[in-house]
Amino acid sequence: MADSYADPQTVRDIRTLASRPEDVEVTTRANCDLWAENLKKEDICDAIVDWIDAGEHVEQITTNNVPDHLGDPAYVMKPEIAGARFYVKVTIRNQGEWRELLLIISSHR
Repeated sequence: MADSYADPQTVRDIRTLASRPEDVEVTTRANCDLWAENLKKEDICDAIVDWIDAGEHVEQITTNNVPDHLGDPAYVMKPEIAGARFYVKVTIRNQGEWRELLLIISSHR
């Protein structure tokens, strides 16, 4: 269940990062999700951009079941990919003073 909708600036940041797959990393869990569906990181990135461009809501939640990310804000979208509805959870990670990356935590049906 969503805590709230992500603020507009965060949504813009997610879209910007997703539009640059070189600024996106994927957790082991999400990689397994992708492999199981024969998808690539770029497929999820494209779906995130399309979801946001369509004006769909991005839910903000607090991560409570991923050990390395407990208590962190995460953002949930439910785009359609290859004809199926997916649950995509991401977070934004600060990688230093001027660099952020988008971390895909999960991406499954």
